[in-house]
Amino acid sequence: MEYEIISAKALSATSAECRFSNNALFYLRTDYLVQTPADMIYAGSILDQDQFDDCMQAGLAYAAERCAMEYLNRSEHSRSQLYAKMTKKEHSQESCNQALDYLEDCGFLDDGRFAKAFLRNRSISHTEGRSRLLSELMQRGVKKQTAQEAVEEFFADKDENELLDKAAKKLVRTGKKPEAMHAALIRLGFSSKAISEYFKEKS
Repeated sequence: MEYEIISAKALSATSAECRFSNNALFYLRTDYLVQTPADMIYAGSILDQDQFDDCMQAGLAYAAERCAMEYLNRSEHSRSQLYAKMTKKEHSQESCNQALDYLEDCGFLDDGRFAKAFLRNRSISHTEGRSRLLSELMQRGVKKQTAQEAVEEFFADKDENELLDKAAKKLVRTGKKPEAMHAALIRLGFSSKAISEYFKEKS
């Protein structure tokens, strides 16, 4: 079966609104085309079934991309977070992965940048050590190496002992008993060694 592109209205250098002879209307990005050359997207072009299906998938990927950009325009996200939100909106796995790959290539999506932003924002209201922050990033789908690099950069200009002191004083204010403070500070991501040395200095 053949399909003619009745109209192809350019939306950008790589995206277009295409109407086909069967009345199908797709908004697609040519970057997502796999079997169809981008130069075939013009009014009057005749596509076969595989190429038409390719255009349809490109349209689905473009819809997934626009969904992802709605979230990214509000705040930084990790790839894993976006994938979860997009699939909840019923975008297919294939469409999500195509869109997220494209956004990463374009620099709109970057787990390293997300990790740094997350650490900056979290430090405003939380006082935590390395292991807790690393865990929080990995829970949000950031790969371990990327998370470790972000945490190391975060602590490059911060004194972890000062953060430990701040966290300990906050626990005291909240009524935490001395015997429970060590475990609480461990949960906040500070090392057992650093905690022991801190209490020795305070004793």
